[in-house]
Amino acid sequence: TTSLKAFEAKLVGIGVSCKKKDAWYVPLNDELDADLVMSSFKELLEDESISVFGQNIKYDYKVLLNHGIRIANISFDTLLASFLINPSSNFHDLDSQALQSLNYRKISTKSLIGSGKNQLTMDFVAVQDVSQYCCEDVDITFQLKKIHEKELKKRGLTKLYTEMDLPLVKVLGD
Repeated sequence: TTSLKAFEAKLVGIGVSCKKKDAWYVPLNDELDADLVMSSFKELLEDESISVFGQNIKYDYKVLLNHGIRIANISFDTLLASFLINPSSNFHDLDSQALQSLNYRKISTKSLIGSGKNQLTMDFVAVQDVSQYCCEDVDITFQLKKIHEKELKKRGLTKLYTEMDLPLVKVLGD
């Protein structure tokens, strides 16, 4: 997206993964029919039988809502799970979770778009660079989901997570 503020953000592309080390990035630029791509994603994301998860999924939910897509089945959020598993930690961002849980240092957003007055937005970054960054994020989120699910179960927090925390994502997103 072009902004951290969900209601100002424009979609630059969408990343998806269905298994570890297997991710795709679909750019929404002039080379593709963005309306066709979005209508296809709308059909998938609004299907109750397809579970959708992410890192800070409330942000994605709000951005997609602004683009006319309501995610029907939000099944997991690695950010929420991290807060519940490590409530005293101040580091729940994807970079920190990747380092802590996977011992992996991922591509930083800052290395892609810079910072300060010269900071770019993702729509000004080369598609191949955004693709690599996005696919890595999606894959790490996929891997963290598996780890966090096990940890929630081990700590007896699954019911609290699924019945209290997760349902609030849509409520707060709306």
